[in-house]
Amino acid sequence: MGTSRHRNPASQTSPLPSAKGQRRKLTPPINIDLNLEELIRLEEILEHKASGLIKKGPGVLSQNANRPKNVLSLVHKKFKRLEPHVNFRLSRRGGGDRYLISSFSRGMDPELMGRAALGLSRTKTERFRPDLPKHRGVTAYIYEGAIGNQILELLGSQAIDISNIFASMIAHEVGHNLGLEHDYTPKSIMFDFGGASDHQKKIWLQYAAKDELEFRGWQIVRMKLIITGPWTVSPTHSRLSLPRAGGR
Repeated sequence: MGTSRHRNPASQTSPLPSAKGQRRKLTPPINIDLNLEELIRLEEILEHKASGLIKKGPGVLSQNANRPKNVLSLVHKKFKRLEPHVNFRLSRRGGGDRYLISSFSRGMDPELMGRAALGLSRTKTERFRPDLPKHRGVTAYIYEGAIGNQILELLGSQAIDISNIFASMIAHEVGHNLGLEHDYTPKSIMFDFGGASDHQKKIWLQYAAKDELEFRGWQIVRMKLIITGPWTVSPTHSRLSLPRAGGR
């Protein structure tokens, strides 16, 4: 399949003021590759009676070859306020500045819906261990099986648009890749789902299904600084700072 580019003009760049008030060299957009092939075929979620862990079932909830493209379009919408600084692409191999892979689950964990390396600068993230050796260059995952498990447990038989939930989860993990940590605002993409009550989780999933989640203004500013500036996140992850002279 190769690499499929979504509508996001890579030729557009942003002039940035230098420290002396002069215009400096234009910064190209950051390339974020998404491998979403796992989302084409959504497996039935079953619970193993002995362990309580999830596993793939014999049936298929849905199969849609266009789902990756549809989800990509929804992800692009969530990052619209960062244009033209980000460029999302569908890719099997990665090779961009960030690389997210959709997988079924991590070690059959029924609750872990995704994980990601924290972005420290445009070119650097925290160390991140891939689930499989072949996932070279990966910086984030979403886990379709665990997401489906949470949907079935918390939303039951409610009619939902699952692509919106996938897009929200992808945006959440890419947010981490671009320097964001969790917050506690229910309508925030970066809501701390793992630390929330079942009631709060249900509300967040309902917002996600209706495409009502968004990044907060300061989060957009923070990601833009990571992408376009010579910034790094401090070891405490609480503030942005310029690199030391001679450092990256």
